[in-house]
Amino acid sequence: MQINVGDIFKAIGPGASIIFAAWIFVSFLQVRYDAAMERYLETIKQYRSKDDSDVRLHFLRKEILTYRRRCALMNVASSIGLVSAATLVLTLVIGELALIFPGLKVLTYVSAALALLGLLLIVVAALIVLVEGSIIHRQLEHELQDIPELAREGVAGESDKPRRKRLGLVR
Repeated sequence: MQINVGDIFKAIGPGASIIFAAWIFVSFLQVRYDAAMERYLETIKQYRSKDDSDVRLHFLRKEILTYRRRCALMNVASSIGLVSAATLVLTLVIGELALIFPGLKVLTYVSAALALLGLLLIVVAALIVLVEGSIIHRQLEHELQDIPELAREGVAGESDKPRRKRLGLVR
């Protein structure tokens, strides 16, 4: 049996780029998780100080629970992302073994199944990020509830609507 290392690298090269993309995605997930966790801990610290009014403490409690949910979601997404990346690395390893041992067709099927699983897991993690993003959106909407004079301003950009109208940017 002759093994041509050049052929192996040619075969796994494109797959390696998918793995690098998966690891970049895992890094993205980790950054989002870390940011949510940092804000969660800051909010708990602020709540524990009890220096705020009762109204603000009420909203801080809600914020803490929201951050806890976001952290839980991003923890799951990060874990799924890691399993996905590991699955894709394993796909590459088994695919390489299939090249080395062409008589073992089962390796080809296992590699294909793992590739599909790894890619599907990326989609699942991305969907979880979408859910977390909708929580962020709701969080932004509720952020000003304890500051009524700002909450009345409405959607971002509404307070400068007269100026934008003069400039012809809105009707």
